[in-house]
Amino acid sequence: MIDVEVFIDPSCPWAWITSRWLLEVAPERDLVVAWRSYCLEIRDDYGVAPTVPEEYRQQALDGHAVSHRMLRILEAARAEGGEGVVDRLYAEWGTRNFAPKRPEAGALLADCVVAAGLSPDLTAAADDEKWDAPIREAMEVAYAFGGPKTQTPTIVVRTDPPMDSKDR
Repeated sequence: MIDVEVFIDPSCPWAWITSRWLLEVAPERDLVVAWRSYCLEIRDDYGVAPTVPEEYRQQALDGHAVSHRMLRILEAARAEGGEGVVDRLYAEWGTRNFAPKRPEAGALLADCVVAAGLSPDLTAAADDEKWDAPIREAMEVAYAFGGPKTQTPTIVVRTDPPMDSKDR
């Protein structure tokens, strides 16, 4: 089995598309996939990249803010129920967040939690800054592999024993 860590910001459509593809190929390639937190809001110091056009800046800021809240819920869910819970919760998020008619932010978070079969009380984690610590720790791992302020998704492949350079 090959461990694959995917550092995702839930607001990133490229991370979502990559996650669905990875889950599709994982059984054929003996991959064990784990979702790790990567917060664009934190990365961009609560702003947005200067390359975002002015007419989209507020939309990006709003998307990053709700995504950050979802990452807190994901970390609380991981602490409570492990990786399988994170996978279910991220799947529920993506199907709702990237739907043509996305629910309002508060309803989106609550709907995802309930649809994943988790306690509605878990939504309180969205506003609890203590969950920022594991988010930042995960981001440091992503930075170690992808460089400072790397993008999302950042994918880290780990093997045991490590692959020889000729096998890469």
